[in-house]
Amino acid sequence: MKRTGEFKALFGIIDLVSGPYLIFVEEAEEIQTPITAMSKKHHVYRAGSFKVIPVTQGGMETLGGIEHDDEKRYVQLLEQTLNGDNQFYYSPTMDLTQRTQALLETYKTMDAIDVNAETAERMFFWNHFASTSLMPTLSEWVVPFIRGFMDSAEVTVKGTKMTFGLLTRLSCARVGTRFNTRGIDKKGNAANYAETEQMIATPTDFISFLQVRGSVPVFWTQKATLKYEPTIIVNPNSNRGFNTHINWMVERYGTVSCTSLINQKGGEKKLHVAFDENSRAYAKTPDSPLLFVGYDYHKEYKKDPHLTKMLDQIRGRMKTAEYFLYSTTEGIKKRQKGVVRSNCKDCLDRTNVGKSVVGKLALGWQLVDLGLLSGQGDAIIESEPALFSTFRYIWADNGDAMSRLYAGTSALKRDYTRTGKRTLLGRWDDLCSSLKRYYLNNFEDGHKQDGLALLLGKYQVDPSAESPFGERRQSRVVYHLMISVLTTSIFFVMGNLGRTVGGGMRK
Repeated sequence: MKRTGEFKALFGIIDLVSGPYLIFVEEAEEIQTPITAMSKKHHVYRAGSFKVIPVTQGGMETLGGIEHDDEKRYVQLLEQTLNGDNQFYYSPTMDLTQRTQALLETYKTMDAIDVNAETAERMFFWNHFASTSLMPTLSEWVVPFIRGFMDSAEVTVKGTKMTFGLLTRLSCARVGTRFNTRGIDKKGNAANYAETEQMIATPTDFISFLQVRGSVPVFWTQKATLKYEPTIIVNPNSNRGFNTHINWMVERYGTVSCTSLINQKGGEKKLHVAFDENSRAYAKTPDSPLLFVGYDYHKEYKKDPHLTKMLDQIRGRMKTAEYFLYSTTEGIKKRQKGVVRSNCKDCLDRTNVGKSVVGKLALGWQLVDLGLLSGQGDAIIESEPALFSTFRYIWADNGDAMSRLYAGTSALKRDYTRTGKRTLLGRWDDLCSSLKRYYLNNFEDGHKQDGLALLLGKYQVDPSAESPFGERRQSRVVYHLMISVLTTSIFFVMGNLGRTVGGGMRK
């Protein structure tokens, strides 16, 4: 790299053994969104590659022995975390950490929206820790980064050009890999929690419909073992943490409709029971802001492939909660006053299906309200093939992106999200992804978790402390033992999956 001082955006500064390291975006790609379609002022970028370089002359080269090796490992962890998935986004003109509804309530018009690191949403502000040494003195240098997914496409509906897109922001409050981070913490933060805005922009109107996903909001763990399905352990004393999480959601969004797609028998049953019991204890009156809907996806799918029974239990509350509508001539016309919260065990595969059918229903209603379509029911947008195809593929890409962040592979059941049905090829893809997840979750996710902890300041380097990396080299005996165990385990997993592939992967 030529040290010209040029970079696309500054992520922040993190102290390692030899001193501070500068993290910046070396390459970036501008992407289009429904917001940029409405306002030419705004620009949004996906970070292509990050660079981590020492602020002081020499950096790790001034160190020797174990300190030098540790510094090298720290830099590698940061670079692997930042460059591993290309799912960091930023904007120099608008705050991506905040919902569009919140931004327009503050700034009133699209062109007036600005970015301010001091008011960014902390739980979605991925470089907040790395920016602490810059704020407030150099706040104007700080651009909040989100991690998640963004994509959009232009379509024409009944002669009206519009841009359809999704923006998903993953929370960094309780972040981690699949078996390392489950449930909630004592502050009520849920693992794999993310907001997804489904957006439409026409020449005169902007619509946002917000959904969220998050791990079952009780205290539970599922530590990785060589078993394909490690044992789930649920803490029965989850009431306080559960209430904290739901109270926060109600204050932030309004009504909360929880759709839980986990199995109601077998190993997942205890999660369903815990969620149901805590919900009943919370929602003691018919007018409670919380609604819990338990829907056993694997049991119901064959006779209810479009999840109609689930939708029937929440459509009334969705109608009442509405969506956010902004007009270039009239300003804010509607506000969303409630949210659908979806989960399965991992908040990935079944959740992606559930969220897409909710989004499909909402999109149909919105286009009817705009006078672009007519009709009733759950299949309104299917009358527009180009729109329906765009909707499916962007939702499927969103599911793949979120799955890679949490589990290391593309989503399972992605054939349904893309085509509306399960296919033999889709089941084969599920088998391959499940095998890859098994390997990653057992042998690689610990390193990934370490990288996240370092990036977010959950682990901070103490130059005077002993090395956290332990032995530098693994003996050949241990190496061959790991390979033997892995090989044996893969045979076991393939036998397990062979019995389940006919009925769909249970994730």
